[in-house]
Amino acid sequence: MDISTEADALNLFHFVGHTRYWEDNVTNGLLTTITRSPAGGLVLRELLDRCAATAKGAALDDFRKAISSLRRVDVRGQTPFSGDSEESKDLDFAVLVSLAPAAPEDAPSETSTENATGRFDAVLACRSKDCSFDLVLEAKLYQSVGSEQWNRYIENLEKTTGQPCVVAHMPWSDVVDVLDSLPSAAKADPIVKDYTEYLTRMYWLSGFRGFGKDDFFNDSVRDRRRTRLRQLAAAIVKVNADDCDGAVNYRELRGGLDIDLYVGDQLRLIGHTGLHSWQDDSLGIKLIVGSLNIQGNEDLWKVLKEGSEKDYPSYGTFQGTQALLRLDKSAVAECVARTARELENNLQASVIYRCWFHRFKDEFISSRSWNDLAGGDWNEVDAALRLGEPEDENRVSRESLDAISSSGFVEQSEAPRIEKIKADLESASQARQPSHHAILVLASDFDLAEFTLLDYPSQVEQTRKRHLILVRLLRELSDMVG
Repeated sequence: MDISTEADALNLFHFVGHTRYWEDNVTNGLLTTITRSPAGGLVLRELLDRCAATAKGAALDDFRKAISSLRRVDVRGQTPFSGDSEESKDLDFAVLVSLAPAAPEDAPSETSTENATGRFDAVLACRSKDCSFDLVLEAKLYQSVGSEQWNRYIENLEKTTGQPCVVAHMPWSDVVDVLDSLPSAAKADPIVKDYTEYLTRMYWLSGFRGFGKDDFFNDSVRDRRRTRLRQLAAAIVKVNADDCDGAVNYRELRGGLDIDLYVGDQLRLIGHTGLHSWQDDSLGIKLIVGSLNIQGNEDLWKVLKEGSEKDYPSYGTFQGTQALLRLDKSAVAECVARTARELENNLQASVIYRCWFHRFKDEFISSRSWNDLAGGDWNEVDAALRLGEPEDENRVSRESLDAISSSGFVEQSEAPRIEKIKADLESASQARQPSHHAILVLASDFDLAEFTLLDYPSQVEQTRKRHLILVRLLRELSDMVG
């Protein structure tokens, strides 16, 4: 008889209600995996090795020596401070380990981490051939341990043992990595399998684990998709650490689901690239010309200047499109067509008309998309760009808006927006008359049905390769500008 289920709730660690996300339950799940699963010894040994690799403290050498000859480990959860117990008097030292999200900025905010309760989340009493030590776990699900609580725990442990405390910080993503790296038979164990699935559902804990099909087609998972996108950007930057051609930094734009990726020579380029998930059924690479304001962003300017060998004159917010339109149209068309062919014609273009009233008021009109850039579509894209960057007068007027509306470049659905801008023109003072600008958007989206079947290292590599193709196009166009 074959029995199976697709019900997510049928998981050893999924509790009814919100309690499944309490720190105690997540920590107890780890302790259960260590003590009840046949693979528990493998999990504990690997976690101890990872702690020892990053730990600090005067007794670090003793700690590393002790874990290589462990004879017994007694696991206790929710253990009170025990400085006066007989067992604690025999300890040679203590090890304090924090378990926290992969990166605090990837997690929802927690109101406070400063409240020490007088209880450790877990204590592993370890006995080796030559010494005895307690490994104390303090777990956080939403940000790192507060400094007041951390220092209080160190003080308590050092008072107990009379020795400086060994300390280590471990992200929950390391726990997931350990579970993922187990042999196939161990990963099939129900306890290991359920705990791994339980942890990875708390997406902010586990680091980038890849996009799944349930990350799309549903606006209710928008926050999870935003975090995945940020983690993907960070993974690409990390992979590119030794590659001068790829992204060296990233920035999440306001509203999320839109991330800029910056390369080492960003300051000389007429545009920028990045990742996007603009709709709940899309994920792809973008190339934007005409919207990055480096000069007005001091933090971004400093980051890019540090990675630049030359003192390049940066292109301002609107200057990139103007520089592109000064180039020979046929030469630009050939560069774009070559890139589209390299991407198997998976490259779309669109234009955004920006009506800039002042720093607190922007209005945008979106064009239709052009999908045959390997063919002759660039001629229309070029014409659409020039409509938004008039050479003689770049002030928005009813006439210029009528020209955009009747051009055939915008969908009928934009008509109400255009009429609203016309109405705003009437109330704007002469000094506040808006200016025209055109933004070029090139995008190459993934086939989600295929992409979500890839393991996460392959998703990172596929994204990185496609990003490099668009970076190469951007560099070619910028070289033509000179």
